[in-house]
Amino acid sequence: MACAVTMRRNPSCAGVENDTFIALDIRRHFRYDSPLTRRFLTATLFALAAFFATAGAAHSQVLIYRLEFKQVDTLNLEFFQEGYVITEALGGSASFVLGGRENGRSMLTEGSGGTFTIGEDNHRKRHAVLSAGGGSTDSSSTSSFVAFGPVNDSIHIQTPTASIRLTVASKLEGAAVAAGSEDATDTRNAPEVFANISALKAELDDKQTRLANRRGQDTAAATAAMRILLQQKGYTASAATTDPASSTTTTTTTSTP
Repeated sequence: MACAVTMRRNPSCAGVENDTFIALDIRRHFRYDSPLTRRFLTATLFALAAFFATAGAAHSQVLIYRLEFKQVDTLNLEFFQEGYVITEALGGSASFVLGGRENGRSMLTEGSGGTFTIGEDNHRKRHAVLSAGGGSTDSSSTSSFVAFGPVNDSIHIQTPTASIRLTVASKLEGAAVAAGSEDATDTRNAPEVFANISALKAELDDKQTRLANRRGQDTAAATAAMRILLQQKGYTASAATTDPASSTTTTTTTSTP
């Protein structure tokens, strides 16, 4: 569906505001009862529809949220401190790039296992929900992220092909929880357990969102750019994975939120 340019205001293009409209007044130039005219008009309208559909899909707009974790309580676990989440403006999969501490080192992890959804509550007010969750393959650890907020703000962006104003949620708030255990190296001792509860806040990063869209970046390219930003702050890159929850494992840094 082409939301960037439409024949009329389309309520299904949620989140996209565009004041560009097309009006074709051809009544003075063509006879509607002419077979040739009807074929011409049909072919023209199909061509316009195909063009606008292609133009709208060529550059999907991305949103970049800056994440902040504030520890509420923890047990044997150094958790994430900050990061970014990157998603398409109208919702879909969400990619994470996160920075945290492990054994005194600043480590960077990333993955693409989250979901960004836009919907309505019982009062027809629109909200955005960010979520990710799961566990390690051996079921020894699990974690979950949830944050949500009202769609009550807007941002004007420039893409390589269009100028668009998006209606967005400027702030999401929620929590991140994690828990698990590790086998004891000494069989005389009980397994080590770990857990963490953190408040999670996600704020729309206007600067990085505008920059990514002006460059025509998709979510993968924008994620790579956010990785570089965290590396410049001193975080060391670790191996990536698509599991959004195995980051609770304390023996490695190869997992994601």
